[in-house]
Amino acid sequence: MKLAHGLALLPKSRGDEDSWSLMMQKVLIFINNQLNVMFQGLEEEARSSEVVRLLLPPGKDPPPPLGGLTASAKNSDQAMKRPEQVLVSRVSTLMTCCCTMLTDAYPVQVSVPVCSLVALVKRVLMVDGSFSQSSPFMTAMRQDLICLELPELHRCSLELLSSIVKGLRSQLFHMWQISHDC
Repeated sequence: MKLAHGLALLPKSRGDEDSWSLMMQKVLIFINNQLNVMFQGLEEEARSSEVVRLLLPPGKDPPPPLGGLTASAKNSDQAMKRPEQVLVSRVSTLMTCCCTMLTDAYPVQVSVPVCSLVALVKRVLMVDGSFSQSSPFMTAMRQDLICLELPELHRCSLELLSSIVKGLRSQLFHMWQISHDC
């Protein structure tokens, strides 16, 4: 919890919209990448690209990774071998960070990536453990472990959805009209 709160406070040190937006973008991309590892074989492959498509306009390069980590093949192989509980812990911590960023006061008005946030929430809530595509990474035991962790991910996703509503308050109707077009 302290890590999520500390990470959410980092953009306040600069106090500009770009710092907040960049941090939110990095966190959402990292969450999405962790979900790619976790949900492999439990969802259609197209779902993972929806969040990235909403975060990164065509032709735009992704920001440097969160924490300066490089996404090498070695790192992704190691992530595949990590227990699902560690992945869930990372994702839930970063979702808490997003919640804090959305609900804490910030010195300037920022553009909230509503479509990306809602797509991420939708992605998590759509996984129920029943879709099992034949995948070399999905064993019955791994699927059971992920299914045990799904309620925690669903809870964090619903908290994120609640934070979107709290953070936007009066802007919600206007933002709904915008996000309805997404």
